[in-house]
Amino acid sequence: MDHDTKNLLAIIDLKRTKKSIISALCLVAVVFIFAFIGWILSGHGTIGLLRLTPIALYALIFVAVIGLTLIGLFLWYFFTSHKAGRSVENRLSVLLSVTTLICILLIPFLFIQLGGLPPARDIKPATQINIRNASSLHFAVGSDAHFGAGANDLKQTQAMLDQISDPANKYDAFFFLGDLVEHGFSNSQWKEALDTFSTTMLRVPTRFAPGNHDTLFGGLSRYIEYCSPPAAESRDGSKLWHQVDTGNVHFLVLDVEWSAETFTQAQETWLGTQLAGIPSGDWKILMSHGFYYSSGISSSGWNWYDNPETISTFEPLFEKYGVDMVFSGHNHCLEILKHSGIYYMVCGGFGGKLDPVPTYISSSSAWLQPSQFGFADVNIEGDQANLNFRDPAARVLKTLTITK
Repeated sequence: MDHDTKNLLAIIDLKRTKKSIISALCLVAVVFIFAFIGWILSGHGTIGLLRLTPIALYALIFVAVIGLTLIGLFLWYFFTSHKAGRSVENRLSVLLSVTTLICILLIPFLFIQLGGLPPARDIKPATQINIRNASSLHFAVGSDAHFGAGANDLKQTQAMLDQISDPANKYDAFFFLGDLVEHGFSNSQWKEALDTFSTTMLRVPTRFAPGNHDTLFGGLSRYIEYCSPPAAESRDGSKLWHQVDTGNVHFLVLDVEWSAETFTQAQETWLGTQLAGIPSGDWKILMSHGFYYSSGISSSGWNWYDNPETISTFEPLFEKYGVDMVFSGHNHCLEILKHSGIYYMVCGGFGGKLDPVPTYISSSSAWLQPSQFGFADVNIEGDQANLNFRDPAARVLKTLTITK
């Protein structure tokens, strides 16, 4: 074999090796991209995120386009490199190599960030104190603190927690209805939130409902670890919904986050069974993050008011079983609404950035306080419930008496 032939074979082997390396890099990058997309789509509450937050949908589409473009570039390189000149082939190979390496490094980085890896080891779960069993009950309800958001007002949150934990105010229970943190995958935000809530949780039995920000991406496992109810209250082993019974008062805490996307068949069956088992003369109180009736605004193509999906899904059950009160958050305002004899309270003023003044006022609205931090204070005695909305200094904003 002469020298020229050996050189030609060496060049052919080099090209084959280069193609093999680029093929392997491209395959790994494409697998990473579409595995990441699959992980995102399989996440709890992701469908709601994509429906209500266009920027998240556009970001996911952008990632998918990168994957498809990468496939197209590789096919172009593979089928044209033997026809193109050496300089063109080299430029294509460099472009593909750099692009695939960026994707191979970027996608695992995004997965680690959104998955909240590694998990924290120094965060203590919420303290679970039993709610006393009595014929009268004094409880507070708040929602949407958004620790870590930057725009949240920690001073207002702390002031309300101080009021609720003050023994002089004699609260028997505190229900927090979601969006405790801004990014559920952030260990630091969970630590700040639970450290801030710790004094209150040690003095007043505290129960949580999952919010869309709490369970975001890798946040679901953190919410379950830190905030899930005692096993005795979940009844069916669920960590996302549960029931609290005390005397003739029954609380059903639901997993309703963005809209009705997280309301599974299992949860619907559980809710119907639990409501059917409560005596007709007892108090039935529903708690969730997502709202039903509410005033609000339109933003990015979504109407943040009177939600037709949650209304059509839940209201028939509420009316069938005689639900008395429904508390929710999600919208960052304070509001009382009444529809078909059921009172709906929006309590999303626990420190997160307040919403703009509503441009749509629900026809069911009985009282609305926009641009106001605050929480609900409820005292049930027999067949009468006295509700006060209070500001962070505990001053009364609105009083309502409900009689069964």
